[in-house]
Amino acid sequence: MKTAFATVLVNLFRIAALESIVAGGFALADERDAVRPPKPPAAPTKPRPAEAAPDYMPLSLGDRWEYDVTIELPLLAAKQASATTKVEGLYEIDGKNYYKVVMQVSGAPVNPKNVAYCRPTAKGIFQILEGEEKESEWLYLPRELKVGQKWIAATSGSKFSFEVTGRGDVDCLGKTYKNCFQITVDMQSKFGSIKQEQWLAPGVGLVKQLDHHSLFDSTAVLRKFVAEKPNKPD
Repeated sequence: MKTAFATVLVNLFRIAALESIVAGGFALADERDAVRPPKPPAAPTKPRPAEAAPDYMPLSLGDRWEYDVTIELPLLAAKQASATTKVEGLYEIDGKNYYKVVMQVSGAPVNPKNVAYCRPTAKGIFQILEGEEKESEWLYLPRELKVGQKWIAATSGSKFSFEVTGRGDVDCLGKTYKNCFQITVDMQSKFGSIKQEQWLAPGVGLVKQLDHHSLFDSTAVLRKFVAEKPNKPD
């Protein structure tokens, strides 16, 4: 049971991002990252400044998102945990500038740490997962969002289907976030499939995420967002 639970928890916080969300949000990652972490890229002495991030996934060095997480397993009591996503640095990969976004789970039976490299552009946020620095970047979040919009992405180990399914206000721990976009993500990998529902708030990023898997359901809600002033490296 621990092995299966560890696997799904690593997949759980894949977007993003956050993931991440996520990943921004929670970052997307799979089991091999936790078992065989690759060597991260070296930071350049003077990396080129990144472009301004889209409003629905703000990125500045030092930004931090703190989440309360509830994990529900069959025949077991719900487990309370927490997760923190932080923009920890700026790295250059293949001549392009990326923010390093790190997500750490705490208080769970296993506490995975996932890393994604995010690059803001005029088209949106592009992403590379840690351990896949030699692969092509892929579109994680378009700059312009509208209900009904769809896009797909793939890595060597997973395939993702995204759809913007709604827009409205979201309540999280007594606070209301206005004009949030709801995004549904279907992830397929050799470890199974996960369906995510994410809510992104303007100027904040991921405020709520639901995960549905054959072995668990989970809910993550934003407890605190600490935004640093927009910054650029020297």
